[in-house]
This record gives sequence, structure tokens and C-alpha cells, in this order.
Amino acid sequence: MNLIPFRNIEEAKESAKLLCRAFAFYEINLPEEPSNIGLQQTQELMAQSFRCVGWKDLTRRVELQGSVTYLDDRGDCRSAHVNLAERLQGIIGVHIPLETLRAAFGIAAVGCTAQARSEARRFFSNCPAATAAQWGKLMQVAAAFSYHTRYNNHRTEFDVRMLEYSRQVATAEILGTPVPKKPRRRKSVS
Repeated sequence: MNLIPFRNIEEAKESAKLLCRAFAFYEINLPEEPSNIGLQQTQELMAQSFRCVGWKDLTRRVELQGSVTYLDDRGDCRSAHVNLAERLQGIIGVHIPLETLRAAFGIAAVGCTAQARSEARRFFSNCPAATAAQWGKLMQVAAAFSYHTRYNNHRTEFDVRMLEYSRQVATAEILGTPVPKKPRRRKSVS
């Protein structure tokens, strides 16, 4: 019997919820369904990745096991997530790259300690992007803004506000949110 890295069923459910959010973030879906994978499907896929027959088998094993060793306690969490991703790829097919599946297990902190799962929850709560593609574009905008604002010695206050405005416009276009108002040049007092 394989040891499952969950102390109780609540931890397994939390990991499944985080993995479901990671599947949506990386736009991972089943080949016959263009929509995102739901929570129940995620639970079944996660259980099968841990070599269980299904979710009920996983919860039964969690209840029966005595001790728990989390994947990140063993030292090499990445290789454990690669193994889970390889098993999942064998289940859902090769239409999703292995590295994308591994990244989903990693960002969701599946099988990891409470601290790692807390960091995963915080990432999903604070991340403004709905998908990894949006996140990548936001990082490009942030890098460009950082580059352009690095040397503000000879810029006026209005120039700096316009740079910030252009960053906000680019971010709004990526996220599909309303564009902010353009700043106005302050009239100089004579």
C-alpha cells in the first residue's frame, strides 16, 4: 500500500481544490471536454495520480494510514510532482505537456505541508491573472515598467504619472478590466 501524503480527508480535499484552481490557471482540460476540469473530476484524477482506484479509495487509505510524510518533507518535492504528473498524463493523454502538469501539481502544493498549501492559497487569492498566459503578460509589463522607470532623474512628475498610466492601461487590457482615466498635466501657477 502506498502512503498518501495527507493527514486527514480535509487535507486531501484542500489539495484537490487547489489542484482544481491550478488546472484552471494552466488551462488544463480533458481532451473530450473543452471546459475546465471540475472539482469532482479533479478529485478522481488526483486519486488516480496517487495510484488509487478513485477518490473513495484515496479517502479510505488516508483514514487507515497511521503516519504521514509530506512530499516536501522528503526533500525533493519536484521529482514527486513529476511522478504524479507522469501518471496523470498517462490518464488524460499527452495533449497537455508534462511540464505544465508538473507545474500545476507544484503551484497547488499537492501532498505538501500546511505551510506550502497556505502559500498556494495566498498565490491564488492575490494573483490578479486568471490564467498563466495572462500572468506571463503581466510579468512582461512589470519588467518593461521597471526598465522604463529605473532612471527618473530627468523626468517631470507628469512623465512619471504617464508611465504609470501606460502600465495601468496595459494591465487593464490584459485582464479585461476598465481602463483608468488619463492623468492631466497640472497647470503651472505663475
